[in-house]
Amino acid sequence: DTSEKRVKICLKRAEQNAFRPGIQYYSNHIWLKHKARNQVILGMDACLIAVLCNMEKIIPAVLNHPVKSSHSLAWIQFAFGVLYLNSPISGIVIAHNPDLKALADHSEELEDLDFERYWLVKLNVDGNPIDRSRWLTKKQYLNKVQTFWENLYATLKSELQSNGFETAADGGSFDQNLSKAELPASKFREMIRQNLSETHKII
Repeated sequence: DTSEKRVKICLKRAEQNAFRPGIQYYSNHIWLKHKARNQVILGMDACLIAVLCNMEKIIPAVLNHPVKSSHSLAWIQFAFGVLYLNSPISGIVIAHNPDLKALADHSEELEDLDFERYWLVKLNVDGNPIDRSRWLTKKQYLNKVQTFWENLYATLKSELQSNGFETAADGGSFDQNLSKAELPASKFREMIRQNLSETHKII
């Protein structure tokens, strides 16, 4: 269907420096950073921001309301659907990031994106112990990043080939000169479901 809306993906690999000391990473590509006693901020890692660069609006959870672990901490709105981002922890929302509108408005143009700047919400976690056993080590996180991109390319290989993606004997390689690819909305939704459905949901 040539009339189907096409979605842009910013194909940016998260390199070694994507793992930053002082930030705790979860397997669902959400990170946590302590800001004060019983206060943390949560945000999307470089993988999520790259894939979601076609976002139209970011809607964080309501201020002064509780967010439960494995429930939505924010919603990413697209022209064709909404992605529910699930929180890895529980707490009370005490602040929103004022830079979120800039991220939604200009995410395609932000080539050197500082993902830490674009945190989603600040939570008060008093009375909600954080399970540190779920934090990924540097090795675990970088392996997770590599697997994320490999799965994404495998899912969309035929689409990416027409946009400069080269297939290698091992199943695929990344064209370092390729910064974006355009995909039909149906393929984008398929990619989200296949690569993020265990931790996030798109409708």
